[in-house]
Amino acid sequence: MFRGYKVNLTDDYFPDSNDIFGTLGSVVAKKNRADFSNFIQFLRPDGRIDASKVEDVWFPSLQADIFISHSHADIDLVHRLVGLFKVYGLSAFVDSSVWGHSDQLLQQIDRAYCYDADRKIYSYEDRNRSTALVHNLLLIALMKVIDKAECVLFLNTPSSIEINTDHNGNPWEETASPWIYSELAITRLIKRRELSEFRPRLREMQKIAAKRQSPSAVFPAPQDHLLDFNFDNFMSAIDSGKKGVDILDQIYEETP
Repeated sequence: MFRGYKVNLTDDYFPDSNDIFGTLGSVVAKKNRADFSNFIQFLRPDGRIDASKVEDVWFPSLQADIFISHSHADIDLVHRLVGLFKVYGLSAFVDSSVWGHSDQLLQQIDRAYCYDADRKIYSYEDRNRSTALVHNLLLIALMKVIDKAECVLFLNTPSSIEINTDHNGNPWEETASPWIYSELAITRLIKRRELSEFRPRLREMQKIAAKRQSPSAVFPAPQDHLLDFNFDNFMSAIDSGKKGVDILDQIYEETP
């Protein structure tokens, strides 16, 4: 991970006309879903589960520009973001595409190892072991994906974060999701990597630049003669229907 951000967004940010982003995003997310129906493919000859094979099916050679951590309640918003990123050339990995299907894998394991067909009950102890197995496998795999992603986005919404107060009345942010808790902890602890590690072209350019002995200097950069450009004024001119130099005229009038 090069950099992580928390994002405050709602569905209102996207006009209805942009529902095409949501449709595209849902298609992209579906491609990340694993198929655990053929459970026998994960078994070694000795009957034990091959965790590497499970991970290969769950996360097939995944390399995403952006990792999105979110509440499942915000999935429609997430799909719109994924679609938007896709249109502008960015690949995004949606965490719920995988941890949302951990129950499917657990069901396969429990049927094979935890169910007593004669008594028609599941073993409590074996179920604890299977849950720990799947959740540990998923957590490590998610950590690898976050490590490989250049950018991490956490959707900070009321669905993912609760605002409470401590005993002194100070605000305190909490989450009821163990997966959000895990991913936030990973992004805090994981080693930050240089941007060049994610961009081969940038890495090559840095190598070339390092070989050259180019002359360099520093120059004064006075800016007191420049006015502050108000981007809100620019957007206001566009919203009012102005085009071309009429936009500049309005900016000039507001910054005499």
